Amino acid sequence: MSRKSSLREELERRVADSAKSPDNSGSSAVTRVLLLPADAIDQPVGFVRLLATYGLSLRKGREVLEMLATGHPAIVDLKTSRPSAVLSDLAKLGVLGAEFSVPEVDVKKVREEQQLSQSDFAKWYGLEVDTVRNWEQGRYEPDGPAKVLLNVINHEPDAIRRALIRQLLTKRAHHGTADRLQQKIAALLRPGQAVDGIEPHVPPPDGYVWVLQRREHTD
Repeated sequence: MSRKSSLREELERRVADSAKSPDNSGSSAVTRVLLLPADAIDQPVGFVRLLATYGLSLRKGREVLEMLATGHPAIVDLKTSRPSAVLSDLAKLGVLGAEFSVPEVDVKKVREEQQLSQSDFAKWYGLEVDTVRNWEQGRYEPDGPAKVLLNVINHEPDAIRRALIRQLLTKRAHHGTADRLQQKIAALLRPGQAVDGIEPHVPPPDGYVWVLQRREHTD
């Protein structure tokens, strides 16, 4: 038996033996918690054991441990009616966490701040205009994925537009219009975004700057 396998079995045995919590054994409440990466978790067995007491499987607990140890955040659903107690227990083991939920977004406010009509807002972000209208009038609430998208739209609209527009830089226009097309598209990129080696010969629009890449000349 390999050392890695034996350590894993020992971890599972120790966690299974102690993963009992009277406080949470009958709890049906679920709290979604965001766990932040940790440089080092001094008590990995204790950490997995703690997650197990709040309803997480041993396998999932190990996966979460590995994610945090390699610098990645993790989101877990824990069975508890006392979220503050869970967060306190995690902090004692050197793991910082917070209750997690996707914030609500005022769709009309976001759209108007971008000075877009309902139709244009829907076109930019791949939505149906009727959906946007129903959200704004309160007929329907955005579901989970829609809330995530709306939060990104609210905080990083330029990033979304750059991602959608940048693909056009690789397309070739017909009849000698490629350079002009690429310059027009590049003008839409915010300061700090490279223009993929394009060197425009026209000034950028107000509020934008060209970011040029140095080219090495060879004889």
